[in-house]
Amino acid sequence: MVVIGKNEYFSPSFWVSPNYDTDLLIVVEYLRMIGRPYSIYYEASIETIDEIMADKNIKTVFFFGHGRRHGFAIDKGNVVDYCRYDDPKYTKDYVYQIHCNHGKGKSLVEYVVSNENQPQCLPEHGYMSNLTVGEMFVDKIIALKQQTGYKAEVTRLKYKAITLVIPLIILLVWTCVFFWMVS
Repeated sequence: MVVIGKNEYFSPSFWVSPNYDTDLLIVVEYLRMIGRPYSIYYEASIETIDEIMADKNIKTVFFFGHGRRHGFAIDKGNVVDYCRYDDPKYTKDYVYQIHCNHGKGKSLVEYVVSNENQPQCLPEHGYMSNLTVGEMFVDKIIALKQQTGYKAEVTRLKYKAITLVIPLIILLVWTCVFFWMVS
């Protein structure tokens, strides 16, 4: 399994656009729970993504960061359009686009995942966003723990708290830095 993304907590742009670092934490916990080995690539180049997509030994790929339905932003000026993988040599069992999925065009899931596996790559209602895909993995963690009722709800609240607490701590750090600079 390969995870492609980048950490932006300490970037000022974190505060003006959606961020997916907490979703990355949730997915990494899920991968640890199921005991699957994984690699994380921060700030991958187009060439690296091409290699990952062409590698037949890599069956599952997660994309964290910024993007749209039809592409993944590897930096401010470059987007990897998913249509470049419209070839049978890029087949994957599962792909998760954990980034904005607005706009038109086909998702990477539609290009490289079999019709049989596509529903497992999408939240129940089929719309992909960082919130819904993150919740999908929280639900998978709850299922692995075989939790129901109030225990399941407490686990959901725990992950919602994680998604709030970490950004609030970083906001506090940036606020302190700001006041230190202006004083």
